[in-house]
Amino acid sequence: MLISLLVSIVVYLLLNSRFSAIRMASQLLEQFAESETRYKSLFELSPEAVIIHRQGQVLLVNKAAQHLLGAESPGLLIARNVLDFVHPDSKAEVLARMKESSDKPLPFTEEKLVRLDGTDFLAEVTSAAIHFEGKPATQVLFRDISSEQAARYEAQISRAVFKHTHEPMMVTDAKGQIILVNAAFTQVTGYESLDVQHENASILSSGYHDESFYLAMWDELKAEGQWEGEITNRRKNGEIYIQRAHMSAIKGFQNQVTHYICVMSDITEQKRELESIRFQALHDPLTHLPNRILFISEVKKAISSAKNNKQQCAVLFIDLDGFKPVNDNYGHLVGDKLLKALAKKLSGAVKHDDMVSRVGGDEFLVLLRNIDDEHGAMTVAERLIALVKEPLLIDGISLHLGASIGGAIYPDHALNELELIDLADQAMYQVKRTDKGRAHLCTPVNRANTIITE
Repeated sequence: MLISLLVSIVVYLLLNSRFSAIRMASQLLEQFAESETRYKSLFELSPEAVIIHRQGQVLLVNKAAQHLLGAESPGLLIARNVLDFVHPDSKAEVLARMKESSDKPLPFTEEKLVRLDGTDFLAEVTSAAIHFEGKPATQVLFRDISSEQAARYEAQISRAVFKHTHEPMMVTDAKGQIILVNAAFTQVTGYESLDVQHENASILSSGYHDESFYLAMWDELKAEGQWEGEITNRRKNGEIYIQRAHMSAIKGFQNQVTHYICVMSDITEQKRELESIRFQALHDPLTHLPNRILFISEVKKAISSAKNNKQQCAVLFIDLDGFKPVNDNYGHLVGDKLLKALAKKLSGAVKHDDMVSRVGGDEFLVLLRNIDDEHGAMTVAERLIALVKEPLLIDGISLHLGASIGGAIYPDHALNELELIDLADQAMYQVKRTDKGRAHLCTPVNRANTIITE
């Protein structure tokens, strides 16, 4: 009876242990099944291409790998050797990595792979040892980086161009803080990279432009994404220079401006040459006074302004009396010095807005932009006659001259610049014929006959 009881207890314990073992095994199988299901889901949904192989034979591929290798179905890839998809240039490296055994993923490397249609592409690849279906296997992850490589090459080229170009270049953030400058920038501005880094681009400002200029520039840059124009800036040593600048906005996420790039060129010398040419074309080479071309242009502007503002302007034509004997007696060098000294005196005797021009050997024109009446014009003319009469000491020689002046007023005597100058010229010659050394204005009556009145 005791033996029967002991047997019953042993059988009971054995049965209980088995049931526990079965229960535990069932739980482990359920967990494994859940884990495998999750793995397969991640495997299929992974944006990275994944291949599982054992000793080189492909066991499983996901959709990303199938697509990247150009296979219409996984069956075209499974059971093939992974080396079939490796370009000859990369096979030696792949074979060497396959011989390495490690539970940890191998470092990323770049390999050239081949699609089913024979085309190749550059891929970033990593692999790790895993267990698949209860046996050791290798999981390979890879992705196409051909476009990234092209972008890297482009970036390298851009960096080389930025560094070595002879054009000064500057990169700022969206707020105008300087991030990067090249060597040409330093050469032109005198600022080293560390001098301007994190400084606002306004560090170059010369003070030449007002606030409205910069507001208009930024408005166009924001609206159009680019701006091009001339800016007068200041170098580190304080020297003013003129640059031609092309600014472009660089946009990133959601089309938001992230950076601005400015390509510049120093045009200071070009501007100086152009200004010199322009000055020579519009000024008398001896006295540097405006010549007839510039004078006519300014009279036209003065008439337009007078018309709009219901004002008057006048032209005085001056001919020197006694200048020829100076040349005859003392030579042209003394005569030239006399003309230069007289030009300086005449320019200093009129208002800043008025203009004195030399239009002939001893002939000058004066523009009075805003006069009250004929009396105002005559007052200036008489002052100029008195000034010319003052003796001038040239090379130790006291020289005496006189002046005859004719004048015409807009709108009383003429309505356009050429007629106004011509009438002043005729009035001056009438004075020369009748009584030198005086000033006269033409009369508004019968302009065609150029009646002259004191």
